[in-house]
Amino acid sequence: IKTGLGKVQLGDVLQLDVGASATIDFGSINDGACADNTFTLTKAAANDKLAQSWPAALASGLHGTMFVSAANTVTVRFCNRSGTVVDPSSGAVGAAVIR
Repeated sequence: IKTGLGKVQLGDVLQLDVGASATIDFGSINDGACADNTFTLTKAAANDKLAQSWPAALASGLHGTMFVSAANTVTVRFCNRSGTVVDPSSGAVGAAVIR
């Protein structure tokens, strides 16, 4: 899972600004395909960097990323590289803006 944080160097100070969490439920995702779901993160702006929180267990072959896709909106993207169709269980995700 990529964090979307970019490079952090020793001595950098990161401030977590605003955060939110949501329970999301994806439908079935075909092998080689990706699916998106969104949740609200008030005060998030396009291109903000995120600290991300994921469910404890993701289905094998399922990869995820999060990004701020619009004002106040975080997109959660799961891509399936398992070799078969995957229907992920619903789970809690979260994100906090790093400024």
